[in-house]
Amino acid sequence: MNLRTIKLKLKRNRPLKMVVLSITVGVITGLVASLFFLFLEWAKAIIFDGILGLKLASPPGEHIISDDNLIHIKTTLYDRIFSNIPQSLLIILVPGLGCGLAAYLVRRFAPNAAYDGTSALVDTFHNKRAKMKLSTAFTKGIASIITLASGGSGGKEGPVAQVGAGCGSYLADKLKLSVKERRVLFLSGCAGGLGAIFRAPLGAAITAVEVLYKEDFESEAIMPCVIASVTSYSTFMLTFGSHTIFNLGEVESFEGFFHIPSYILLALTCSAIGAFYVKFYQFTKEFFIKLKIPTPIKPVVGGMLTGLLALIMPYALGDGWGAIQEVMDGNLTLGFIALAVIVKIVATSLTIGSGGSAGIFGPSLFIGAMTGGCLGSFLHMQFPDNPMVPSITAFVMVGMAAFFAGVANAPIASIIMVCEITGTYNLLAPLLLTSAFSMLFNSKVSIFKPQVLNKFESPAHKGDMTVNILQEIQVGEAVELSQKIKTVEATTMLGQLSQLVRNTEQHIFPVVRQGKLIGIANLDKIRTVMFNQDTYSMLIVADIMEKSVVLKSNMTLYEALGKFLNDGHLELCVVNDDNEVISILRYQNLIEAYHKGVNLHNYDKEDSLHAPI
Repeated sequence: MNLRTIKLKLKRNRPLKMVVLSITVGVITGLVASLFFLFLEWAKAIIFDGILGLKLASPPGEHIISDDNLIHIKTTLYDRIFSNIPQSLLIILVPGLGCGLAAYLVRRFAPNAAYDGTSALVDTFHNKRAKMKLSTAFTKGIASIITLASGGSGGKEGPVAQVGAGCGSYLADKLKLSVKERRVLFLSGCAGGLGAIFRAPLGAAITAVEVLYKEDFESEAIMPCVIASVTSYSTFMLTFGSHTIFNLGEVESFEGFFHIPSYILLALTCSAIGAFYVKFYQFTKEFFIKLKIPTPIKPVVGGMLTGLLALIMPYALGDGWGAIQEVMDGNLTLGFIALAVIVKIVATSLTIGSGGSAGIFGPSLFIGAMTGGCLGSFLHMQFPDNPMVPSITAFVMVGMAAFFAGVANAPIASIIMVCEITGTYNLLAPLLLTSAFSMLFNSKVSIFKPQVLNKFESPAHKGDMTVNILQEIQVGEAVELSQKIKTVEATTMLGQLSQLVRNTEQHIFPVVRQGKLIGIANLDKIRTVMFNQDTYSMLIVADIMEKSVVLKSNMTLYEALGKFLNDGHLELCVVNDDNEVISILRYQNLIEAYHKGVNLHNYDKEDSLHAPI
């Protein structure tokens, strides 16, 4: 089987084509995510350990550089060179320089990339036909590595997903696929990037299709996203193994009604802090936009302020995920955890809001985990050994899902994602409960500004939502089947027809023989002949009739419109299966039925959008 035959088969079999393309995108994004992760971890080691002299914990699933190598880096760089500079000064300056350099790269090579990683994906899908330049995606990826490695507060998941989506879009353009197919590959690339970097193939696939909308999801892309995500995850596993990011150990099971009050309280807390997080992030972004200093200086200021916060709370730097494992293990105090929540909200807003390049996905999980840990620690201090209070680990895990569900309007994705990155489904019931409550309390909040309500609101689906009203209405619904139609026999003299015309508003007269339609007499075309006295007794209707274009009552008005346009008449005969005339459809009937259908469709749509819960 040659290449040409394969291409032909794929062209004819769309499901097979999408499977092959999804696998291809998955392999590509798996390799890209592996390189991104590798470069980022080594860059962080060089800057954090070698330049800043900081040793921050990392979760077990992301500890890929040996302790010996980290010690060697610190000894070679920090101890010999940078230890002569005050460490506090380095912690302030390095994030500022990193954010400034990253912002410069984005302005220089990807000037249209105005959003953080995930928001950029949502915006490109809805408003840019899922068309993303590969150079833009890779520029954002490199800029994000610089931002995060230098200590900027943000996540790596959004940028990796953006690079993956860019690969999918590029492949679709090279293969000259349709816009619809490009959107599917775009989301498949996004799912592939997330599936690899999170080690969460199903959660990544659901995230890619759910995060686009507040109350909807991109159903057509689910299976391609699953295929791409699993393939990408498998590719990533070849280098970094299959272990989960966090190590929970044994997690207590859900105790039903005993635990429900605690989890509802957690949902309320996550909702309140989530709403504050979104508002503060948006406020900070607006503040830096209006700040009257040169644009290139803004991310430097944001980065330096983040470094200043790191002097108070070291986990303000980077994604801070090492602290999540620490709080799960019970190694952090209540005061430290509470401070981490506030500092991370401010640090992330400063880094990204000032123009730094990073994702907002990762910090959301951090803040949710710390919120859960804070509430859990507080309740355990107030009610020690109380069976109604779940473990701190359970609070941390459930807090991650509840917080992200509220700020991102992605409850299903957050539940599955958290289960996969922690390696357990033991707490599925409280995850469902808290995510539902969090969504309910924060229904009008979204950290991703380009998110739209549903497909009706998305420019990507305007063509899909332009309903062909005429296709939904049958001819029999637009005419009065009971109306009395004037027909004439083929042998009728022209003089008799002229008498009939005076007593009706019909423009065409069906010509019949033994009750069967054989043609029409069109008044507009025979008027000059019909009223000529010399022809009254010389011609019969059969002499002046023309071929009839007929409709049937079960035809659609869309088909009828085509016949009207081709035939040029303002009236067409409607016949039954025996070719007997049962009615006449006027063009005016069609227009009236169309307007009635449009009004009904708009009413149904408005009713569905504003129906009470």
